[in-house]
Amino acid sequence: MRQLQIYQIKVILTGTHLPVWRRIQVPGNTTLLKRHEILQIVMGWEDYHLHMFTIEGSIFGDPADDEYGDLGTIDKSRIKLNQVIYREGQRFSYEYDFGDSRDHTLLAAAELSSAITDFEYGSQCVQQAQQLLQQLGDQRGEIDAQYLGETAQKMGEHASARELLCESLRIRHNLGLPRGFPYSFELLAQVNESEERYERAVQLLAAAENLRIRVGEPLEQVAQKHVTAILTGARARLGDVVFELEWAKGAHLTTEQAIAIALS
Repeated sequence: MRQLQIYQIKVILTGTHLPVWRRIQVPGNTTLLKRHEILQIVMGWEDYHLHMFTIEGSIFGDPADDEYGDLGTIDKSRIKLNQVIYREGQRFSYEYDFGDSRDHTLLAAAELSSAITDFEYGSQCVQQAQQLLQQLGDQRGEIDAQYLGETAQKMGEHASARELLCESLRIRHNLGLPRGFPYSFELLAQVNESEERYERAVQLLAAAENLRIRVGEPLEQVAQKHVTAILTGARARLGDVVFELEWAKGAHLTTEQAIAIALS
């Protein structure tokens, strides 16, 4: 069972009259892409604007946003936190919305003990999320950071991955966060594939694609390659006719129906 390297990071929104900050813990193998998504949630942003990280003089973000190529932007989806954080006390910046310049300073406060497995870490995230949900109901803010049972995506090798991912989807559903449903469907499709439940995996991926189109949340290129691999394997196992039938079923599911299937 793999052990995780955990970073404790303080996030400070600069340029405010009153202090606005969050302290979060994230695995060292978290990509900067996922780091961006976490920051959007914990700071209450809506992910409508461009963004970039500046770490030790290098720019990390979406190279497609670097229109003239003069920034030398490095693809954030290919870089993990433990590849750019070298020491305790290291500072780096995150800028969101280049027009209003919502600047954040990130401080690597500490590297915590790695004597925790990815399963245990995911379990803690879900337990904290459940407690906060009971205390705060539908209030947003730091509850969203704790509910990031998305860490459970790292747990495809564990028998309890389904339980953790389902709980993450339930919390999303309770909080009314539909933009995250496709991601949950894709993760649970991966679990279904590992359990050789190919029909269910195909249905969930079809539902995820359909929902992504509706909410305007396209799949990242790196993730698309993984989804394509799952679908290719499922087609080989099921045959073309059955595959197309299951895909059509999934594509016509309502969101509530897809959630029910994902949780079953």
